Amino acid sequence: DARNALLPISLAVRAMQKKHGESISEGAEKYLDVITNASKTTGDILRSWRKCTGEVPSDYDDCGLLEGLRSGVAMFGVQAEGREIKLDLGEPTTESGGPLEEIHIRVSSAELDRVIQGYLSNAIKYCGRHVHVEVINDEETGEAGFRVNDDGEGIDPEFRDQVFDSFFQLPGSKPGEGLGLAGVRFIVERNGGRFGVSQSPEGGASFWAVFSKVK
Repeated sequence: DARNALLPISLAVRAMQKKHGESISEGAEKYLDVITNASKTTGDILRSWRKCTGEVPSDYDDCGLLEGLRSGVAMFGVQAEGREIKLDLGEPTTESGGPLEEIHIRVSSAELDRVIQGYLSNAIKYCGRHVHVEVINDEETGEAGFRVNDDGEGIDPEFRDQVFDSFFQLPGSKPGEGLGLAGVRFIVERNGGRFGVSQSPEGGASFWAVFSKVK
């Protein structure tokens, strides 16, 4: 079982950090962080895959899309390091300009968080200075979700079908595990949603994901 193989890795990293503590160099600590994050992400992917194949029963939540986006953008705003993340929730749903009406979608709140994190971390990593998050609310298809646009170099059309594959790395891309977008793919597919990437209005990448709305 692949999940059992991950446990010794996590335990070994924790033991090393506990035993050697401050004597671990900054460079070594970064490598340990990469190992820890890769182990966690792989575990998440395996759990989502088990659900996708039916090994684990589905557990759809009545999840609030707008609440999830507000929370995700607020969290990543602290980590943006000089980059601007703009959240566009659309127009108010009341004539008086009152609060937006929440959009409920068929995905667990925890998994929606993972999709938001996957897209935002990727956008922050490759953008120039600006990231624009906008809501998708399609009355015709009965789907809702979000789109993350950035002003980076974008993704060549020939690689757009591959960026969601496990361990795929774009030529000349920044170091990483190649698992973040693969995790997004598994989660969205497991919940019956759709996803993709195109060119953003700013000339960078535009990643999107939608799920069925709860009526």
